[in-house]
Amino acid sequence: MKPNDIKKLEEEFGLLLPPTYLQYLSAYPLGLVERYYDHQTWRCHICDEEFLRDYDRIADLNRSFREWCRPIYESVEVSPAKFWAIGSDVYGNFHLIRTSSNDTRVYFYDHETAEVEMISDDLAAFSAYLIQSWEEYDAPKGREPTNIS
Repeated sequence: MKPNDIKKLEEEFGLLLPPTYLQYLSAYPLGLVERYYDHQTWRCHICDEEFLRDYDRIADLNRSFREWCRPIYESVEVSPAKFWAIGSDVYGNFHLIRTSSNDTRVYFYDHETAEVEMISDDLAAFSAYLIQSWEEYDAPKGREPTNIS
């Protein structure tokens, strides 16, 4: 992602994004770009849904996250002021990081129950989890990684 796009995100949402996340946006892992999911089973490229790399998609997702949390965020642990959506799953749940630069963990937010749970210690572990998930789901079906960059 271009530095100007990062600046636009930070200005629109009124926050500074964590340095480790900015590093991922600047040098997005090729292994994530290559993993293609089958649209017939409601799956797509990791970088188009589960761990976004595109400015427009990231901005849209965080607008949705803030809209979704607006009626309830005062009463739940997940406040848009404290969390940033980095992706989602096909069911509308969010993958989140904290906006605090000293917390590198990745969280799963269930939009139906408003429950949050830590799913990875950091973005590297989250990336590895996504690749492993792809390999378990798509690779056995004969699908090869496809570079879409």
